[in-house]
Amino acid sequence: MPDLRSIAPYGDLSGDGFPFSVPVIRKPRPLDVSKTTFLVGENGSGKSTLLEGIAASAHLPTVGSEMVDDDPTLAPQRQLGEAW
Repeated sequence: MPDLRSIAPYGDLSGDGFPFSVPVIRKPRPLDVSKTTFLVGENGSGKSTLLEGIAASAHLPTVGSEMVDDDPTLAPQRQLGEAW
């Protein structure tokens, strides 16, 4: 698998519900992740949601090795993954 070097939105991020209501998702910027990247923020700021969206976009497993495509609780993150 190739290394992830950057992420940037390419789809519609204008939804009103979760996860598009999370501030870090609502106002995205391209991220250079080619080096060590730290995600820092208050609880509820969207760190895990962003990572789960990236996992969904790349079709990677998440918590407990569950595939994002198979976990019904991660439907919003799959929507986000389609936009990133």
